[in-house]
Amino acid sequence: MDRNVTVQLSIASDRTEFHIGETISLHLAFSSAAKNRYQINMAQYDRSGRMNYEQFNLSPSGGAVDPLAGHLGGMGV
Repeated sequence: MDRNVTVQLSIASDRTEFHIGETISLHLAFSSAAKNRYQINMAQYDRSGRMNYEQFNLSPSGGAVDPLAGHLGGMGV
């Protein structure tokens, strides 16, 4: 853990109530007090399709559906 790094996660709207299955847009902000030490890879796709950098943790897990379940990547794989 580097105390020079700050990550802020917030909901992209002023809403406070959501329903199962509804998309919730999030806003991520990254900053660091250490100049020129860190980089962020903003790529969203590689040659094989979607890169799997994301991780979804939902609570409670009962009643939640993973929208990417069964998605194995691009090119018909």
